[in-house]
Amino acid sequence: MAGIDREKLAAAIEGVKSEAARALGEIAAMDGAASGGEGEPPFSEGAKAAFDYMMKLAAADGFDADDVEGHGGHVEFGGLVYDGDGEVVGTSEEVLGMLGRLDARPAGAARGRGPAVACYYAMKALSGAGFAPEKKVRLILGLDGERGGDGLARYLRRFRAPDVGFSLDGDFPASCGAMGRLVFGLAKKLAKAGPKGLALRSLSGGEAPDAVPDFARAVVRGEGYEAIKEKAAAYRSETGRELRVKGLGKSLEISARGASAHGSRPEEGLNAISVLMDFLSSLHFGSEGVQEFLDFYNERIGFETGGESLGCGFSDEASGSLRLNPAMINGDDKAVNLTVAAYCPVSVGKEQVYEAILPSLEKNDMGLIKISCLPPVTVRGMTGGEPALQIGASEADARPPDPDGASDAALCGRLAAVYARLTGETERPPVISRSAFLAPEAGIRVAFGPRRTGDGAAPLEEGGVAEEARLFLLIGLYAEAIAELAWGD
Repeated sequence: MAGIDREKLAAAIEGVKSEAARALGEIAAMDGAASGGEGEPPFSEGAKAAFDYMMKLAAADGFDADDVEGHGGHVEFGGLVYDGDGEVVGTSEEVLGMLGRLDARPAGAARGRGPAVACYYAMKALSGAGFAPEKKVRLILGLDGERGGDGLARYLRRFRAPDVGFSLDGDFPASCGAMGRLVFGLAKKLAKAGPKGLALRSLSGGEAPDAVPDFARAVVRGEGYEAIKEKAAAYRSETGRELRVKGLGKSLEISARGASAHGSRPEEGLNAISVLMDFLSSLHFGSEGVQEFLDFYNERIGFETGGESLGCGFSDEASGSLRLNPAMINGDDKAVNLTVAAYCPVSVGKEQVYEAILPSLEKNDMGLIKISCLPPVTVRGMTGGEPALQIGASEADARPPDPDGASDAALCGRLAAVYARLTGETERPPVISRSAFLAPEAGIRVAFGPRRTGDGAAPLEEGGVAEEARLFLLIGLYAEAIAELAWGD
């Protein structure tokens, strides 16, 4: 690692640990779930508060900082050019950029904030240790990644893309690409309920496509409430799942609890919508449409996470199996709408997924609503795959690939080497992430941490001694990576 005294850096990292843990705790307490409506910024007051917090830290610590119209910005240091006597003779225009996120989901699941905080304190430790990088070291902070806003586009209109950069939201030892993500709706119109059986008054659950829902709720009206309560008790006993039934005026509320997880890893959670649909299928509804929807859900989706019964159980060697997350549901006595996120192997295009599920939809009189497509990203030379422009989507909506892949492949290898050197885990190869937050439009096609593939680690912001240890490890890893990349070629 050129340009830095390792002993000074180790002491500097030790010196920022307690401040980093305190800052992370305070930032994590700020609700970051997107809440802006039409015409409003696509992020919550909590996300903006986290950004303002970081800007104040940067000012107090002597970093340069820029705010781009309240939609994000950056913190930076370095980039000074010295002569042979150590005197400053100019500034460099070369930029090493790290892309971090301050938006998040509610209830403390601020998955992107821990790495951003860790990277900031890695920069502070490096600066405190006297590191004078040739490149400008820039932490780019976004506020609207969960909502897909235009914050990064605004940023790039004001500042050029980094010369070299990596995202802080991916997998260790390094992410050399990311699976694509489709978000689509499945809708069914419901016929009016007959005189016999329950009537569905409302159905709700889930908050974001990227989160496994941990709560879902149905309100029904009819007769036989005591029998339903007995069925619920039997269901809890047989399955161990959390299900509650209570009176709501003349209606009955049935609610299910699950366990949240990132939507790209649905097997790590328990989908509350699936729990609710499973139980509701044991009841009798007066509308045939409701019964048909329940049958469709439980037969074609249920608790599966790979999309096999829906017809889209694709996989490839480079990126693994498709992951399906039924993320949000809403309905009443007229219609039901289910929002689904599908994380797709890099060799699978969106139309291939849609064509695969259409037979099941048509058979069950379901409508398809195409909501969004985030095409996959691959780094040529790391996986043997071609760029996403050719394998994941049409030219119209593909992310621009690295022209030859060589620079990204080299970057991915250098980051993986840093991880291996600090952790001793030399057997982990770079991976295609299920959900890395990459930005090819900013030249960022590689990610470095914070997850390790297959470890199921919780967000740093959930706290505790073990999570503090992960935070401190991240600070060290990011400091080494910055020192590796910000000096020379």
